[in-house]
Amino acid sequence: MNLVLYQIDAFASKLFTGNPAAVIPLDKWIDDALMQNLAMENNLAETVFFVPRSPSTSGGDWGEADIRWFTPAAEINLCGHATLASAYVLYNILGYDKPSITFHSRSGPLIITRDKDIFFMDFPSWKPERISDYPGNLEEAIGVKEIVGVYKHRDLLVELNKEEDVRNAQPDFTLIKKQDIRSLSLRRGMRLVRMRQTALKDSKIYQPLLSGQTRRGLTHTDQTLPPTSSPDSLPQHSA
Repeated sequence: MNLVLYQIDAFASKLFTGNPAAVIPLDKWIDDALMQNLAMENNLAETVFFVPRSPSTSGGDWGEADIRWFTPAAEINLCGHATLASAYVLYNILGYDKPSITFHSRSGPLIITRDKDIFFMDFPSWKPERISDYPGNLEEAIGVKEIVGVYKHRDLLVELNKEEDVRNAQPDFTLIKKQDIRSLSLRRGMRLVRMRQTALKDSKIYQPLLSGQTRRGLTHTDQTLPPTSSPDSLPQHSA
Protein backbone atom coordinates (compact mmCIF):
# COMPACT_ATOMS: atom_id res chain seq x y z
CA MET A 1 0.00 0.00 0.00
CA ASN A 2 1.34 3.41 -1.00
CA LEU A 3 -0.07 6.47 0.73
CA VAL A 4 0.81 10.11 0.07
CA LEU A 5 1.23 12.43 3.05
CA TYR A 6 1.20 16.22 2.85
CA GLN A 7 2.37 18.32 5.79
CA ILE A 8 0.48 21.62 5.67
CA ASP A 9 1.02 24.72 7.81
CA ALA A 10 -2.45 26.21 8.35
CA PHE A 11 -3.01 29.82 9.46
CA ALA A 12 0.37 30.73 7.97
CA SER A 13 1.82 33.08 5.35
CA LYS A 14 5.16 31.24 5.14
CA LEU A 15 6.59 27.81 5.79
CA PHE A 16 7.40 26.54 9.30
CA THR A 17 4.80 28.79 10.97
CA GLY A 18 1.14 28.41 11.91
CA ASN A 19 -0.48 25.11 12.92
CA PRO A 20 0.94 22.04 11.14
CA ALA A 21 -1.23 19.09 10.15
CA ALA A 22 -0.49 15.88 8.30
CA VAL A 23 -3.00 15.33 5.48
CA ILE A 24 -3.52 11.88 3.93
CA PRO A 25 -6.13 11.62 1.13
CA LEU A 26 -7.54 8.10 0.65
CA ASP A 27 -9.50 6.32 -2.06
CA LYS A 28 -11.12 4.14 0.60
CA TRP A 29 -10.85 3.77 4.35
CA ILE A 30 -7.91 1.89 5.78
CA ASP A 31 -7.82 0.09 9.13
CA ASP A 32 -8.37 2.29 12.19
CA ALA A 33 -5.27 0.91 13.88
CA LEU A 34 -3.16 1.88 10.86
CA MET A 35 -4.52 5.44 10.90
CA GLN A 36 -3.74 5.71 14.61
CA ASN A 37 -0.22 4.38 14.10
CA LEU A 38 0.40 6.85 11.28
CA ALA A 39 -0.77 9.70 13.51
CA MET A 40 1.48 8.48 16.32
CA GLU A 41 4.48 8.29 13.99
CA ASN A 42 3.78 11.74 12.49
CA ASN A 43 3.62 13.13 16.06
CA LEU A 44 1.78 16.28 14.99
CA ALA A 45 -1.21 17.59 16.90
CA GLU A 46 -3.50 16.07 14.23
CA THR A 47 -3.26 13.77 11.23
CA VAL A 48 -6.34 13.95 9.01
CA PHE A 49 -7.72 11.36 6.59
CA PHE A 50 -10.55 11.85 4.10
CA VAL A 51 -12.30 9.71 1.48
CA PRO A 52 -14.55 10.86 -1.43
CA ARG A 53 -18.18 9.83 -1.13
CA SER A 54 -18.48 9.31 -4.90
CA PRO A 55 -15.43 7.42 -6.24
CA SER A 56 -14.69 7.72 -9.95
CA THR A 57 -12.04 6.69 -12.43
CA SER A 58 -10.41 10.09 -12.04
CA GLY A 59 -9.84 9.56 -8.33
CA GLY A 60 -13.18 10.60 -6.88
CA ASP A 61 -15.52 13.56 -6.63
CA TRP A 62 -14.06 15.48 -3.71
CA GLY A 63 -17.05 17.80 -3.36
CA GLU A 64 -18.49 15.38 -0.77
CA ALA A 65 -16.00 13.56 1.44
CA ASP A 66 -15.89 11.80 4.79
CA ILE A 67 -13.21 13.06 7.16
CA ARG A 68 -11.56 11.82 10.37
CA TRP A 69 -8.86 13.27 12.62
CA PHE A 70 -6.33 11.51 14.85
CA THR A 71 -3.98 12.88 17.48
CA PRO A 72 -0.91 10.79 18.34
CA ALA A 73 -2.99 9.20 21.12
CA ALA A 74 -6.62 8.96 19.92
CA GLU A 75 -9.27 9.87 17.35
CA ILE A 76 -11.09 13.17 17.95
CA ASN A 77 -14.44 14.45 16.68
CA LEU A 78 -13.45 17.85 15.25
CA CYS A 79 -10.34 19.78 14.22
CA GLY A 80 -10.42 23.13 12.46
CA HIS A 81 -6.87 23.65 11.20
CA ALA A 82 -6.54 20.09 9.85
CA THR A 83 -9.82 20.53 7.94
CA LEU A 84 -8.52 23.77 6.47
CA ALA A 85 -5.31 21.96 5.53
CA SER A 86 -7.36 19.24 3.80
CA ALA A 87 -9.22 21.83 1.74
CA TYR A 88 -5.91 23.40 0.78
CA VAL A 89 -4.58 20.05 -0.47
CA LEU A 90 -7.72 19.48 -2.55
CA TYR A 91 -7.77 22.94 -4.12
CA ASN A 92 -4.07 23.70 -4.48
CA ILE A 93 -2.48 20.29 -5.02
CA LEU A 94 -5.08 17.80 -6.23
CA GLY A 95 -6.78 20.22 -8.63
CA TYR A 96 -10.29 20.43 -7.15
CA ASP A 97 -11.96 23.52 -8.66
CA LYS A 98 -15.61 23.61 -7.56
CA PRO A 99 -17.02 26.38 -5.33
CA SER A 100 -17.31 24.35 -2.13
CA ILE A 101 -16.37 21.16 -0.31
CA THR A 102 -18.52 19.39 2.27
CA PHE A 103 -16.64 17.21 4.72
CA HIS A 104 -18.92 14.81 6.60
CA SER A 105 -17.73 14.15 10.14
CA ARG A 106 -18.86 12.86 13.52
CA SER A 107 -19.66 16.48 14.36
CA GLY A 108 -21.87 16.91 11.29
CA PRO A 109 -21.25 18.44 7.85
CA LEU A 110 -18.38 20.93 7.60
CA ILE A 111 -18.64 23.24 4.59
CA ILE A 112 -15.57 24.89 3.08
CA THR A 113 -15.86 27.55 0.37
CA ARG A 114 -13.14 29.48 -1.40
CA ASP A 115 -13.00 32.98 -2.84
CA LYS A 116 -9.69 33.28 -4.68
CA ASP A 117 -7.07 32.71 -1.94
CA ILE A 118 -9.48 33.04 0.98
CA PHE A 119 -11.08 29.98 2.58
CA PHE A 120 -14.35 30.19 4.54
CA MET A 121 -15.21 27.46 7.04
CA ASP A 122 -18.73 26.84 8.38
CA PHE A 123 -18.40 24.79 11.57
CA PRO A 124 -20.81 23.81 14.36
CA SER A 125 -20.97 26.11 17.37
CA TRP A 126 -19.93 24.60 20.69
CA LYS A 127 -20.90 26.63 23.74
CA PRO A 128 -18.59 25.94 26.70
CA GLU A 129 -20.26 25.80 30.11
CA ARG A 130 -18.66 27.11 33.29
CA ILE A 131 -17.39 24.33 35.57
CA SER A 132 -16.07 24.22 39.13
CA ASP A 133 -14.65 20.67 39.28
CA TYR A 134 -11.40 21.44 37.47
CA PRO A 135 -7.98 20.32 38.80
CA GLY A 136 -7.00 22.20 41.94
CA ASN A 137 -3.48 22.83 40.66
CA LEU A 138 -4.60 24.22 37.28
CA GLU A 139 -2.98 27.60 38.00
CA GLU A 140 0.35 25.85 38.53
CA ALA A 141 -0.17 23.72 35.41
CA ILE A 142 -0.70 26.70 33.11
CA GLY A 143 1.77 28.96 34.90
CA VAL A 144 -0.48 31.82 36.01
CA LYS A 145 -1.23 33.46 39.37
CA GLU A 146 -5.00 33.82 39.07
CA ILE A 147 -7.83 32.15 37.14
CA VAL A 148 -11.09 34.05 36.60
CA GLY A 149 -13.15 31.11 35.35
CA VAL A 150 -12.95 27.69 33.71
CA TYR A 151 -15.33 26.52 30.97
CA LYS A 152 -15.68 23.26 29.09
CA HIS A 153 -17.37 21.63 26.12
CA ARG A 154 -14.84 19.18 24.75
CA ASP A 155 -11.74 21.13 25.75
CA LEU A 156 -10.95 23.40 28.67
CA LEU A 157 -11.26 27.16 28.21
CA VAL A 158 -9.54 29.15 30.96
CA GLU A 159 -10.44 32.82 31.47
CA LEU A 160 -7.69 35.11 32.78
CA ASN A 161 -7.75 38.73 33.94
CA LYS A 162 -5.80 40.48 31.21
CA GLU A 163 -3.90 40.08 27.97
CA GLU A 164 -0.53 40.07 29.71
CA ASP A 165 -1.55 37.01 31.73
CA VAL A 166 -2.28 35.13 28.50
CA ARG A 167 0.95 36.19 26.85
CA ASN A 168 3.11 35.48 29.91
CA ALA A 169 1.63 32.08 30.80
CA GLN A 170 4.30 29.40 31.26
CA PRO A 171 2.48 26.04 31.10
CA ASP A 172 3.97 22.93 32.64
CA PHE A 173 3.15 20.37 29.93
CA THR A 174 4.18 17.41 32.04
CA LEU A 175 1.71 18.47 34.71
CA ILE A 176 -0.99 19.15 32.09
CA LYS A 177 -0.58 15.62 30.69
CA LYS A 178 -0.88 14.16 34.19
CA GLN A 179 -4.25 15.94 34.50
CA ASP A 180 -5.41 14.20 31.28
CA ILE A 181 -6.18 17.54 29.62
CA ARG A 182 -6.32 17.03 25.83
CA SER A 183 -6.55 20.67 24.84
CA LEU A 184 -6.38 23.87 26.85
CA SER A 185 -7.23 27.39 25.66
CA LEU A 186 -6.44 30.62 27.50
CA ARG A 187 -8.51 33.79 27.14
CA ARG A 188 -8.17 37.22 28.69
CA GLY A 189 -11.08 38.33 30.88
CA MET A 190 -14.29 39.14 29.03
CA ARG A 191 -17.87 37.95 28.79
CA LEU A 192 -18.23 34.68 26.90
CA VAL A 193 -20.74 36.19 24.49
CA ARG A 194 -17.97 38.40 23.11
CA MET A 195 -15.47 35.63 22.50
CA ARG A 196 -16.57 34.79 18.98
CA GLN A 197 -15.99 38.36 17.86
CA THR A 198 -12.43 38.53 19.19
CA ALA A 199 -11.40 34.91 19.19
CA LEU A 200 -8.28 35.37 17.07
CA LYS A 201 -6.88 38.05 19.37
CA ASP A 202 -4.90 37.40 22.53
CA SER A 203 -5.54 33.65 22.59
CA LYS A 204 -3.32 30.63 23.03
CA ILE A 205 -3.94 26.93 22.71
CA TYR A 206 -1.62 24.33 24.22
CA GLN A 207 -1.50 20.65 23.36
CA PRO A 208 1.16 18.25 24.71
CA LEU A 209 2.49 15.73 22.19
CA LEU A 210 3.84 12.25 22.83
CA SER A 211 7.51 13.14 22.59
CA GLY A 212 7.21 16.05 24.99
CA GLN A 213 7.08 18.60 22.18
CA THR A 214 4.42 21.29 22.35
CA ARG A 215 2.31 23.30 19.95
CA ARG A 216 1.23 26.89 20.28
CA GLY A 217 -1.27 28.57 18.02
CA LEU A 218 -4.56 30.41 17.81
CA THR A 219 -7.87 28.91 18.79
CA HIS A 220 -11.46 29.94 18.22
CA THR A 221 -13.73 29.30 21.16
CA ASP A 222 -16.82 28.13 19.28
CA GLN A 223 -14.99 26.36 16.43
CA THR A 224 -16.50 28.68 13.78
CA LEU A 225 -13.48 30.03 11.97
CA PRO A 226 -13.33 33.37 10.14
CA PRO A 227 -11.80 33.68 6.65
CA THR A 228 -8.07 33.02 6.59
CA SER A 229 -5.35 33.08 3.99
CA SER A 230 -4.47 29.76 2.45
CA PRO A 231 -1.68 27.82 4.16
CA ASP A 232 1.65 26.96 2.64
CA SER A 233 2.44 23.44 1.50
CA LEU A 234 5.48 21.39 2.26
CA PRO A 235 6.69 18.84 -0.31
CA GLN A 236 4.77 15.59 -0.34
CA HIS A 237 6.19 12.45 1.28
CA SER A 238 5.37 8.78 0.93
CA ALA A 239 3.92 7.27 4.07
